[in-house]
Amino acid sequence: MVNLPFAAIPSNQGILAPVGFGGALMIDTSNRATAEATLSKLDAIAKSNFINVAPRNIGNKTITQWQVPLGALLGHGWLDQDTMFIAFGGSIADAITNPPSQTLDNSETFKTVTSSLQKPNGGYFYLDMDKTMSITRNLAQAQNSDSA
Repeated sequence: MVNLPFAAIPSNQGILAPVGFGGALMIDTSNRATAEATLSKLDAIAKSNFINVAPRNIGNKTITQWQVPLGALLGHGWLDQDTMFIAFGGSIADAITNPPSQTLDNSETFKTVTSSLQKPNGGYFYLDMDKTMSITRNLAQAQNSDSA
């Protein structure tokens, strides 16, 4: 079984400010050398397309960040020996490497919604509609102000 968690994370900073969120993909691998070689090839492609690729330290982790004139486009690195991440947006890389003190599994809303679901988890999808609607409203307002 392949485990590829994807997360949409709110962000109002940098290149993601107009959109209101970014994304992250976490990949478990048993072959770190191959994963690192693949990331190196992707970095080389980015560099050949005039994207600045450089290491950056976040907390105690070193990540590789792709920079464009508008800000950080993408970051990738390792959460542990076997878990690689790719984050879309600089602030998302920060969020992935420095998780918040209030985790999703400790959220009362999440506990209420998921407490009646079958165990073990069958790959459920959770979406906090209150937060999602807030982001959607912000996007709609940004589009309305751009077209005015």
